Amino acid sequence: MNAIFHNRRGFSLLEMVVALAVLAAVVSFLAPTLLSTVNAGRSDSTATEMAMIYRAILGDQRTTFGYLGDVGDYPASLADLVVKPASNPAGWNGPYIQNPRLDGGKLLDPYGQPYEYYFVNPTSAADRLAIISRGPDGLSTNTAANPNAWANGMFTGTAEPISASYSAGANNADNIVYPALDATNANVFNIDTLGTLTLNIQNYDSNTLVNAFTPACPNLYAVTATSLTRGTRDIDGTLYAPGFQQDLVQGVYQVIVTSQNFATAPFNEKITIIPGQTTTRSANITGLDSSGTDLFVLTVTNKQPSEAIEIYQFTTKLTATSAGGGTTINANATKTFNVNGCAQVFAKKSGATSIRDQWIMPFGAFSKLVGASAATLTVVNNHTNDDMNVYDNSILIGTVNHKSTKAFTVGLVAGDLISLYDKKLQHALTTTLTLVAGANTLTITNSTP
Repeated sequence: MNAIFHNRRGFSLLEMVVALAVLAAVVSFLAPTLLSTVNAGRSDSTATEMAMIYRAILGDQRTTFGYLGDVGDYPASLADLVVKPASNPAGWNGPYIQNPRLDGGKLLDPYGQPYEYYFVNPTSAADRLAIISRGPDGLSTNTAANPNAWANGMFTGTAEPISASYSAGANNADNIVYPALDATNANVFNIDTLGTLTLNIQNYDSNTLVNAFTPACPNLYAVTATSLTRGTRDIDGTLYAPGFQQDLVQGVYQVIVTSQNFATAPFNEKITIIPGQTTTRSANITGLDSSGTDLFVLTVTNKQPSEAIEIYQFTTKLTATSAGGGTTINANATKTFNVNGCAQVFAKKSGATSIRDQWIMPFGAFSKLVGASAATLTVVNNHTNDDMNVYDNSILIGTVNHKSTKAFTVGLVAGDLISLYDKKLQHALTTTLTLVAGANTLTITNSTP
């Protein structure tokens, strides 16, 4: 043992220097590869994390609807996905992100830098959304004090990631963007968060002159759609008319159809609204007899230049209740009649059977122009937040969403009174317009009274 012990010797100083030199050379050779591997791993985990944040805002837009579906609006800051905002929004059901890095009220990426929240809500185009990491160098052309928070002006010029030159901008070279930039797709950041609810209601009219299902009587029914997460009525008692369509933010709603003629709601269903899709429900409702409904005032103006007309409720010729009475409305004259709500009304050539117009009397006072020149209407709603319900002589003909344009062409004539009401505030009249023959345009802005 002693012989063996004495034959062992330590490393000389020269050997140690050589070994350290070799180790340093190996480390210097491997360091870039190791650093690249670490950065690649961080980049991958960052992209995965950004996809999770994006989904936290929007859900999968099929079965889950994220922060937007719950609250009905986008988060003001990415931190709102983790901590309930001080504004205490109804429907918040977070945290929407698991194991977040939250520091100083900011959501951080794997590099320890705050994520950037790219959100654009223009008045005349689709919303745009992206999540951005500043990458390994932690630099960006976005110099906002809190990049997590959405604010106008955070991204301008080449600093806006939708620009093809974004990556070439100073400090943006290693930034990571989700969804990934695609030079061939200018709409890569565009998002659609609205779906359409369509209701088709028929009522069975037991009037012996009808005795069949007919298109639902205008204004007899009221539609309410309540978000099941926030408890708010996104459609609040809007009066139904055939062709009923309303756009709703993605999510789940309890849709109820009511009528003062029914003790219980004839339609009550939970409905999921998927963005970009139309969800249609049909209902056949019984219990109507138009021979015994309430009487309402019908005002008829004969716009025909040289022909008198007469008004019939089903097969009965009506006598005017206005001054002068009688059954005939001369050219360019106006008379009023009492008509049962939901009854079929005909305007016929005086003394003949030729029908000039026909309609179902709404459940309420109504004005009708017979023989007027055709008109079209285009509503441009440049309002940032408010959708508008459009009414033609008290009958709902459609809705124009904020930042949208819609054309109406069917059944409009010169002299019709168009009224626009805020969709969320049913009794908030925004503006009116009396149509003239031909094309009409009505523009709504944030400042429109």
